[in-house]
Amino acid sequence: MTNTPITEGAKYTDLKKYDVTLVFENTTLETLKGEDSNLPSDIHVIYYEEEGEAKLDAVRAYKMSDIFDGYYDRKLKVTKIESGFGKIKPNLYNINKDDKDTKEKKKK
Repeated sequence: MTNTPITEGAKYTDLKKYDVTLVFENTTLETLKGEDSNLPSDIHVIYYEEEGEAKLDAVRAYKMSDIFDGYYDRKLKVTKIESGFGKIKPNLYNINKDDKDTKEKKKK
């Protein structure tokens, strides 16, 4: 199971054209619930079947239809898409500390 952010691979490339960000690939609900306080509130969990095996990924996207389209194009059977994970406001997620330091220095 992969529980690190995904930045490359065929699935990543296919989802990118729909503006879908793959956060966790082939993960579990327990892992997502454990990471809940570190994730943005716009996380969607997609349940799908790949080669007869049930899997789930955590993704970010503006519309669920974009998520569905990205997985459908990969010939994966989507069974369910859920939202409601994450506790961080999306606009505050993934802000680099260096950017904050630079802004604070400019204020002084």
